[in-house]
Amino acid sequence: MSKRSKAGRGKSEAVLKRTLADACRILAMAGQGDDVWGHATARVPGTETFWMKPAAIGLEEVSPDDLLLVDIDGKVLRGRRPRHSEVFIHSEIMRARPEVGAVAAPDHPRGLQLRPARRPALHRDQRPDRDARAGPGGRARDR
Repeated sequence: MSKRSKAGRGKSEAVLKRTLADACRILAMAGQGDDVWGHATARVPGTETFWMKPAAIGLEEVSPDDLLLVDIDGKVLRGRRPRHSEVFIHSEIMRARPEVGAVAAPDHPRGLQLRPARRPALHRDQRPDRDARAGPGGRARDR
């Protein structure tokens, strides 16, 4: 790999980490965190790895240096902090849906939506075996 492509990858990695840290703080400002619960990830494009908010810090505290690089099997590849126990929510979504670039799981009763690119949002109470038009609790909505 050339020095130029390594430098470009480093810059894009820094932008992705900064964006994820900013997203965590925005979720906190919107009241979507609960102490140290709530977590968010951003996939490294074209890979089976993602950056993740670690355990034991609140969404409002996250900085790019805190983030962990995790593989699709939940193994921490880079980072100093403990991995969040709910890593597999993120890794299994990303494993099943390669087009998903980010997952946010704030710890708030109305906080979780899964939104793959160009598809309707799914509420956390909605099960995949239910009608795609179902709302919270799996009840079908009128179009």
